[in-house]
Amino acid sequence: MILTNIKYFFLLITTSYHILATLRENKTQQPPGQLIDIGGYHLHLHLYSQGQGSQTVIIDHSLGKR
Repeated sequence: MILTNIKYFFLLITTSYHILATLRENKTQQPPGQLIDIGGYHLHLHLYSQGQGSQTVIIDHSLGKR
């Protein structure tokens, strides 16, 4: 019983820390590129080009909102 309570307490502390750290980071650091609206979803578009050849599109998900 005590071990279970310790596990839940540890889970609560680490989750709380992660939420606070994410909120702090969102205030201090902006993602690169511009924010675009695609069908009601706000996505950051960051164009980067280097070298020769055909272009590649990389779609990366984010769990945060802006």
